[in-house]
Amino acid sequence: MDSLEKTFEEIEGKLYQINHFPSHIVPTINDRKDVKDFWDEIKGKKQLLEWASTVRKDKWGQKDTFNGTTICESMLLDYNNVDSELYNSLMQKIYSNVDLARIVLKGASNGGWSFLLLALQNKNYSLTDKQKAFALNEAMNMYGTTRYTKAMDEFEKELNKNNVSDNDTILVDFGDSTQPVGPKTYAMYMRNLFGSMDSSQAHGVGSFDIRYHILRNPNWTDDEKQSLVHEFWADDEEYAQCMDEWEWDIINDTASFLPHSFMSELDFYELYDYTQDDLMNIYKNEQVVNKLMHEIDFCRKMREYRPVCDIVDLRSEQDPFIKN
Repeated sequence: MDSLEKTFEEIEGKLYQINHFPSHIVPTINDRKDVKDFWDEIKGKKQLLEWASTVRKDKWGQKDTFNGTTICESMLLDYNNVDSELYNSLMQKIYSNVDLARIVLKGASNGGWSFLLLALQNKNYSLTDKQKAFALNEAMNMYGTTRYTKAMDEFEKELNKNNVSDNDTILVDFGDSTQPVGPKTYAMYMRNLFGSMDSSQAHGVGSFDIRYHILRNPNWTDDEKQSLVHEFWADDEEYAQCMDEWEWDIINDTASFLPHSFMSELDFYELYDYTQDDLMNIYKNEQVVNKLMHEIDFCRKMREYRPVCDIVDLRSEQDPFIKN
């Protein structure tokens, strides 16, 4: 290793420490600066960024990774202020390589902020059809999609074909207890469990995983989103739960709080009744109002694309977007 590469690795290591460890855990860094100051100091060093975004094998020689994953993470977060050519090259690598797309530095490896999820945050970045297809393929691997559900159905058919049923019982250890379980139920449970632990689930968790971010991304047309909102959630109740959490996220967003207030000014049950003028009268701030209206309009559009069934609607007995 030459002296320049050693210097680059030291910078990468320091950035990782100040990004992901508080100072009381790593007190040995006496010249600690806050993340922004240190990143501002190094982000203009083109040779460093080029080294960091170079692909290599991991220490086990199995998967692709980058020389400097933390520097790459910062490039993805600060995309407006780094060398555009290097940033574009980094994006192309992430949108074409599953190993790189699933790198997670923040959160769990099966449900954190993957590099692909970070890449999708740049809504001004124009994706090619091939890059869009790559992101969609990763999204369709998530738990609960029509593809995931179909794979589980096929697995169940295979169990039936091999005469695996719940006619008998087996004893299974669940933590501190042993429970009798049907062999088929247990096999389905384990298939789901191992699926949830796989790196294919790296792109976020819950209602705000990669599916949500694709639906929020302007690279996909309204017609595409109208189809995707059905493919992303095979189960109506799971989709209704996502819809509910998206709406509550608007209410609980601190942007909906007035200064020195600990409660939202918005009423959940009147969310779709607010107009631009209503919000302007409340907040007197065009930036806040535009943000809130953008969030409300997104949820409104998703309800139009896929109305929430009456039996699972968490707001009212009759969904206002179901046309009689």
